Amino acid sequence: MRVKTRGYLKLDNGEAVRDACIEGMGVALTSTWCSFEALYNGSLVRILEDHPIATDSSIWALYPNSHLLAPRVRVFINYLLQQLVLHPRGIVR
Repeated sequence: MRVKTRGYLKLDNGEAVRDACIEGMGVALTSTWCSFEALYNGSLVRILEDHPIATDSSIWALYPNSHLLAPRVRVFINYLLQQLVLHPRGIVR
């Protein structure tokens, strides 16, 4: 599929991409975790859902294999798990 566009906007920040899309500056490929609220309240809508992208967007928590894992590390990992599960397409393995 090809779509001819005009104009040019280059951003390297997911929140800026989301905000530009909300303001009507075009179509964007953005992460669900960054755009969840805008999708939920209708500021953004999903398009091309029948054309999934092939990407691995995993988040990994790496820590030493030890029984002495710092409590703050465990709290942070649990926080990430809770936040990812709340999002509609979040996958926890």
